[in-house]
Amino acid sequence: MSKKKKQLSSKKEYGDLMNIPLIKPSNEAKKYLELPYTYTVEPEKDNDGNYFIIKINELPGCISHGKTIEEAYENVKDAMLCWISVCLESGHKVPTPDGYSGKFSVRIPTTLHKELVIRASKEGISLNQLATTAFAKLIGYRSV
Repeated sequence: MSKKKKQLSSKKEYGDLMNIPLIKPSNEAKKYLELPYTYTVEPEKDNDGNYFIIKINELPGCISHGKTIEEAYENVKDAMLCWISVCLESGHKVPTPDGYSGKFSVRIPTTLHKELVIRASKEGISLNQLATTAFAKLIGYRSV
């Protein structure tokens, strides 16, 4: 009888309060954490004070929180590991980031930079919009 009590106590220590089987993350699940998943940070405030919520954009329902952004980020890494482990164990495909954020950095001569800023100003648009339009025209997009 004491062994059974010990076993239940051990499960509770790991958060198994709803008879959900314990998940031991595999090395395969851990490798997913190296991918460039994107996340959304939302500052929140309630009666208990301020905290931050982090949601992983590619993993529906994968969310965690913390009193600081750093704490929330550490917590969401654990949530990701659990989310991915359950996905793998149930035979589902784990969504991965596509690697395209919509941002990239380009180094150009300062004289070209100046001319582009002047052109964007004359057209009443941002430098970003000017560059986006030029790139879109280059590859044949009809509109952006």
